[in-house]
Amino acid sequence: MTQQSMVALHPFVLKVRGKKVLFAPNYPKDARKRFVKLKKRADKDPFDTDAEFDLAIEDKLRIDALNSYYEDLDEKEAFRAKAG
Repeated sequence: MTQQSMVALHPFVLKVRGKKVLFAPNYPKDARKRFVKLKKRADKDPFDTDAEFDLAIEDKLRIDALNSYYEDLDEKEAFRAKAG
């Protein structure tokens, strides 16, 4: 296992407004920044429906990326268990 593959084994954790938010390791950096910016904007003004809507979309994309990451990880681990 190379150093690069070891780094990609864990999700990226980022604190946003005191809460931990998980991102898939392959989730783009600009998308993480966009999520943080939208989260802060939505928390600042809870009646900003545009911010809430955009945040919901970004959150859905983030969760989908995490789910696909864990699905791929489970398949790789199952393959390693069978091969080992």
